[in-house]
Amino acid sequence: MQNNSLRPIFSIVIPTYNRASRLRICLESLTKQIFTSFEVLVCDDGSTDNTNEIVKQFSDKLNLTYLWEPNSGGPAKPRNNGIDKAKGEWICFLDSDDWWYENKLKLVYEYSLKNPHVDVISHDLMLNDLKLGKRYLLPSGPVVPNLYIELLKYGNRFPNSANSIRKSALEKYNIRFNLIRIEDYDFCLQLALVNLNFGCINLPLGEYIIESDNISNVDSHFKNLEVLLRKHVFDIQTFEPEKHRLWKEVFSRFNILKGTSSFKKGDYFKAILYFTISIKSSPLNFGKYLVDRLGLSLKRITFRNR
Repeated sequence: MQNNSLRPIFSIVIPTYNRASRLRICLESLTKQIFTSFEVLVCDDGSTDNTNEIVKQFSDKLNLTYLWEPNSGGPAKPRNNGIDKAKGEWICFLDSDDWWYENKLKLVYEYSLKNPHVDVISHDLMLNDLKLGKRYLLPSGPVVPNLYIELLKYGNRFPNSANSIRKSALEKYNIRFNLIRIEDYDFCLQLALVNLNFGCINLPLGEYIIESDNISNVDSHFKNLEVLLRKHVFDIQTFEPEKHRLWKEVFSRFNILKGTSSFKKGDYFKAILYFTISIKSSPLNFGKYLVDRLGLSLKRITFRNR
């Protein structure tokens, strides 16, 4: 399936750092795409392995640009470089250890034609937990009214490797990834804050890989997440004038995440502590979490039984 326009429909931005073996699988999935009007921008954040050699192997198979810059410490800056260099109408983000099914771009393109008002298109992914050896559905969405409020209170629901955004929308509102970590979540908050129209394809169109982080990385993650949440609650959002009341709701969800992380590590005492803090902060939010988890479990069961 092709588009005859000289300008590619899609620009695929792939940040990478020392993941040559995974990048090969990622790029190989792009050579199999049914829809072929796309360019690929591999944005290398200072790799010291053989990433450049892997990229060269695909130079005659893909419309590919290789952008190397000194290490910045995270994927935000290389993603922003990719956005700035992108020529496509839509920008798709794909992490270098993830990969797409062959019908991904075809279905996203068809969805964009049927829904011309949409600025952001997401879809489900299959999540591979390498440590646990489990593979299960990672749904995207749902899209609801007041999406910014929902994302702020209840967390991100649009995986980065599933998202396609109109470049014109990013340019209009000057939206870029922040450089302080938790950049994926903040990016989606920015998109929702300016009321961009989201749409979802309720099918898994790729594979999302996760590896368990060490304890120091987990601790750093939660510290950065708390900084980000406080910034949005107290400095950015304007829908709730009683900011400390809103913080209790957001803080409830934050402690659910910490409790879940502790539970998975087998630290049940801390898990109970964080869940207790969550309930005290906002019983309603804790209840909504339980309902959402039940709904997710049912959705995964339904998907497995198809």
